Amino acid sequence: MRRLRLLAVALGCLAPGAASAGPPVQPAETPEAALPAVVLMVPEQGGDLDERALATVAAHLRELELELVDQRFDPGDFDLRALVERSREVAEGEDARGVVWLDLPRTADRGPALYVLERGGDQLYGRQFAADLGEAVALEMLANVAALAAVALVEGRAIELHPPVVADEAPQPQPQPQFEPEAEPEPETQPGPGPTPAIIERSGTVVPVRRPWLRLRAGYRGTSYTDLAPWQSSISIAVGLRPHPQAHLELVYDVAPATTLRAPELTLVLRRFPFALAGGWSWGLPRDWDLELSGRVGLEPTRRAAVVAVATDPDLELAAPELRWVSGAELGLAAGVRLHETVRLSFGLGLAALFTRATYSIRDAGPEGMDTRRLLALHPVRALTWAGLDFDLVWR
Repeated sequence: MRRLRLLAVALGCLAPGAASAGPPVQPAETPEAALPAVVLMVPEQGGDLDERALATVAAHLRELELELVDQRFDPGDFDLRALVERSREVAEGEDARGVVWLDLPRTADRGPALYVLERGGDQLYGRQFAADLGEAVALEMLANVAALAAVALVEGRAIELHPPVVADEAPQPQPQPQFEPEAEPEPETQPGPGPTPAIIERSGTVVPVRRPWLRLRAGYRGTSYTDLAPWQSSISIAVGLRPHPQAHLELVYDVAPATTLRAPELTLVLRRFPFALAGGWSWGLPRDWDLELSGRVGLEPTRRAAVVAVATDPDLELAAPELRWVSGAELGLAAGVRLHETVRLSFGLGLAALFTRATYSIRDAGPEGMDTRRLLALHPVRALTWAGLDFDLVWR
């Protein structure tokens, strides 16, 4: 959190009573605590859009006698339904006259928005700007409205959100030559003193912020397995929840084809049915990219579906088919990019460690008794890779 002190410059626009008190005395009578404060909430997001928005708003307020306190917030936690309560807490904590929230766009199909709440009030004022204005024009309009709201908060007036004055109205050359003498008095009324009654005007629509809640994931998963079958592939399907915009918790099932393991004496056909509980946390990066750290704990029931003896060994006795349970945990790191607001492409690498694992052996009855030879054993540590798509299905 930063505090930016914005002091008024001598513009000759003081009230009559203040003018008679003598302007030279004012610089010595401006203690820090006497300046009214306004809190500016700026989203913490990738790129430099948040910094440029803060700088533009501060530039519009530098000639006003107030203290601007800027705080950062996670845009993923931005919820209009809780904004009134959060604004009250922020205003009370900073002893401010009110709170101004900047909602900067994260996608090209949505423009910026601004929300204002006066300390002690329960009316939230909002303004949504069009998405086709262009970034520079949108930031300038956002700063103008934020400055108007800050002035209203400091002076105790009703919050006034003027309709936008877009720069594309200026290039109309026809009216200017005809009404040039009449256009000069208009600037004299704009910098008028504050007693002018404020009118609350709203344009556009205030769109509630929604967050993803239910997600579906599907994709490829590959893992090392055993010496006789070095690599196994499967299709991974997961359904889960998002308790937080950056977190997920899900149930996973891997659809794996049968694995055929050939040895000199026999051939094993194994069928795996892996399922797991998984979760992770992601960090946003510029240009809609992110990094996700994830882990899962799972079970892998493995059934020896068939054992075929080699014809050259007629004395080989086959054990009955059985089901063995393999358990383990894994940790992975993935990179992802948003293809759409509801679709994410990800790919990652990881390692898995087995807690319990199965081995398959051959027992030969020799003259000195039973001789046990291990046919194969699963790798205790597995390398992993995966790639797939995440779909955010339900928003609220």
